Formats: sequence, structure tokens, C-alpha cells
Amino acid sequence: MRLLNMQGLWPVLLIPLILLLYFKKHQEKEIKISSIKIWDEVLKEAEGIRTKNINKYLLLFLEIMIVISIALALSDPYLVKGKAEDEITVFLDSSISMNSVEKGKSHFQLAKEEINKFLHTLKDDVRINLVLIDSDENVLLERGSKKEGIDILKKISCSDFPLNLNKFSEIKSQFDGEKVFITDKDVNFDGSVIKVGKDFDNLGITYGYYDYYNGDLIYKIKNYSSKRKEVHISISDEEGNKAIDKWSIGPGEEKDMFFHPKKEKNVFIVSIENEDSLSEDNKYTIPVGQKYKKSVVLVGDNLFFDSALKSIPQINYVKKDKISSGDKKFDLYIFADNQSAENNIEDSGVWYLDPEWEISGLKTRTEEIHEDEGSFLSDLDMSKTYVNNAKYLKDIKNFHPLLKGEGGSFMVYGMKKGEKVMYSSLDFNNTNFVMTPYFPIVIKESIGWFFDGDYLLDKEEFTNPPSQLVVGDMNNRDANERKAVSYTPLKPIKNYSILLALVLLVMEWKVYKNAF
Repeated sequence: MRLLNMQGLWPVLLIPLILLLYFKKHQEKEIKISSIKIWDEVLKEAEGIRTKNINKYLLLFLEIMIVISIALALSDPYLVKGKAEDEITVFLDSSISMNSVEKGKSHFQLAKEEINKFLHTLKDDVRINLVLIDSDENVLLERGSKKEGIDILKKISCSDFPLNLNKFSEIKSQFDGEKVFITDKDVNFDGSVIKVGKDFDNLGITYGYYDYYNGDLIYKIKNYSSKRKEVHISISDEEGNKAIDKWSIGPGEEKDMFFHPKKEKNVFIVSIENEDSLSEDNKYTIPVGQKYKKSVVLVGDNLFFDSALKSIPQINYVKKDKISSGDKKFDLYIFADNQSAENNIEDSGVWYLDPEWEISGLKTRTEEIHEDEGSFLSDLDMSKTYVNNAKYLKDIKNFHPLLKGEGGSFMVYGMKKGEKVMYSSLDFNNTNFVMTPYFPIVIKESIGWFFDGDYLLDKEEFTNPPSQLVVGDMNNRDANERKAVSYTPLKPIKNYSILLALVLLVMEWKVYKNAF
């Protein structure tokens, strides 16, 4: 047992006073009275005490125990499970869900209080490792003292990132000794788990985007609670125009929701109006306007590409004959007419159409065009698609085929000097590919590869919540077969001390009543 508040032991100082009162030797004094008859009753009561065989020290014992029980209650006692370790690693979940508020305190605050209690119970020579875990790890203290750990706790705060369990699995194996993980989630862990917080009454927006083809806002809302919720939604633009929407979502359900604004704006803001435990995921900003779209330039002439690029509303597209040093920077450069990037293009993707320097030769026969099964076009079925006078690309190191024929590749993609690059050798004037529905799909999917599926500029002013509060999985799959450990290594016994004091008070009153 360890005490968190040593100052609470002050009632123990009353014990010598109690002993003094019990054992103080009374001096006899002779007093003359008119009659001793009144003392007969007193003697009878004293004889009754002796006949009941009441130990004269029982009341003293009970009163001392009452004082000790009160002192224990005031000193905040805890029982510590397990043997003491020389080194203890505390992993603190600092992910976005730890911002949840419960009874006026966030889960992160509750976690810090638990750690503070835990550290106070340790011996001074125990070495402490303190690690924050969210989407990444942050080692705040390595083999430090418990005082250093307590001081660091006062300065740390929670993040807006999800908990990455894969990252947690990697970092936890790097530390020896006892391990303690403090979180508000049910996780599998081979050490001690201190779970803080009980209620997670939360509705959260997990994703949102604008369908440029249909003019719809599409957003996802998840109900993290155990009850069905009626969620009230407000949708506003940068001009302050506001619309109200309402949906019903079942417990644990994630639902796609649609809203059709009257016209396209630069920005739409989707907000949950319900009050819940976590406010950080109640707002989602969806940039829509031209100034937020990534820019694509076609350098040279290619009628088919020009038409396809104009049909993609998610991008800002322009066409140029040549690129000069004074031109603005584009997010993606597409070079036609055997043109190459004369300038040093950095931090941008490059797509070369018909690059003579990467073509191995001309085939006079007709070749069928097939998608590569290992590429991002593997879901397409490009049967009956062909090219006349096929030209194949050279084998380029670390590049992967996208479209290919019997004798080689027509399109390849990969990384070159840290930037994404694509090569195409198809003669678009000698193929039926451009007349099929596959052509615009291939163009759009290829541009999506350059942008990682995100056609919008990264804007610092838009801080949207993560799509998941927890990502990844434990590397130790066997842990999934066990129930998650959910206990605290510190078991508070303050309430037991108070209860004991009350019981002893009742006993003391009973003994006194029977005695006197």
C-alpha cells in the first residue's frame, strides 16, 4: 500500500493524547459527604461492567483504530499490484478521441491525473519512460526520474490525429520492463491498460467531398454511441448562407448523406449542431471553387487529351504551346508532340506523350491493348481495344506497366528523382482506344495517381477531422484472441478506510452504551 497524500496522516498525532487521557494516574482526594447511599448505584453499574467481561482496553483500541482509519482516508491510500520494477514505460494516448469531455474533464485530463497518481506511488530510483502515441510516437522522457515525468505531464496536450495502432506496436517493443498504456479505447495490449472515461456520446463527420458531375455535397457521419441519434446538420458557405439538414443514425452506424446546393461556391462547411463529448469532429470544410483545385497544363497539341482534360471538373486545366521560365508553376505537366521538360520542374508530376527517347521501335502489326493486372487500372476490361503500328516503351528501371500489348508496354508509371513520372507511347491517331469509354477513365485515373486521389490543394486553413479515430492493427495477432486487459495497477482504498471508520464508530458507541 502507498499513500498519495502524506499530509493526511496528521490525525495520528491525536493517539498520544488519547493514551494520556486513558492512563493518566488520578490522585485520590478525601471528601466528606453526608451519605454514601448514592454511590451504591454507581457500584452496581461498575459491577455490571465486570460481570459482562468487558475489556477495559476495548474502548481505547476502538478509538485508536478510528483515528488511524480517518488518517488513512485523508492520506488517499492505494494498493499497488505486482512487484516493483526498475524501469517502467508509460504510453499515453494523445489522439483526437482523448479530447472527449466527460463530467467537465477531458479524457486526456483524466489520463494525466491517473499517470500522476501512478508516478507518485513509485520509488524514487525507478526509471521512467514517457511516450505520447497518436498517429506517430513522441518519446518525451527516456529513463528519467519520476519527478521529471510529473513535471513533463503538466506541459503536454492532446492532438487532432487518430491513434495508429501499428505505430504503437512498433514503438512498444523498444522498451524493457513494465509497460502501462493509458487510453480511452478498448485495445489489445500485453501490458497493463488503464482505461479512462466511460461514456463516448459522440457524433462525428468522417469524410466530405463535392460531386462536380451531379453538383452534390456528399459527407459521412458516424454515430459512436450505443444509442440511435437524430443528428442536426447545418451546411453553410463562405458568404454565410445556411441550410439545415436532419438525419437519423443507428448506434455504431456510419452513413452517407447528400445535399444539393443551389449553386457551386468556393467553400462549403458541414457542421453537426448536436452537443456531444467530442467537438473536434463536428465540423468539416469542403473546398470546391477554382482557387482550391490543382492545376494541370497540356504542353503541345493533342486533340484527344485536350477534350478529355476539359471534361474533368476537379482540375484547373490550361493548354500551352510551350513552357517558359516566367510561367506559373503547375501541379501536373503533360507534354505532347515529343516535347520534354526543358526547365527543371520540381514538386510536380510529369506525363510524357510519345517520348521518342524512351521508345524501343515501331511494330507494323496491330496489337491489342490490355490493362496491367497489378496497376491501378486493373478493374478495367479493355477487351477489343487495339492500336495500329504499335510502338513499345523501353524497359525503365523501377517503372511499372499500366497499359501493355503482346510485345511490351504502352504506358508505364513510376518515380524519377523523387517525382511522379508517366510515359505513353500510344499513337492516338492509330487506335480505337480514344473512341471507347475507357479513354477518359484512364486519363482521370492517371491524374488521380499523380495527386493521390486528392484533386484539391492542401490548404492550411482547412483542418478537418480524421476519417477514423483508430487506424491500423496490432502486429501481434494472437492478442486478438484474448480479452483486452482493463485494470489500473493502482487500486484506491480510500472509501474502504472511510467505511471502516464508520463501522468502528458504531462499535465504539455500542460498547460505550453497554458499559455505561
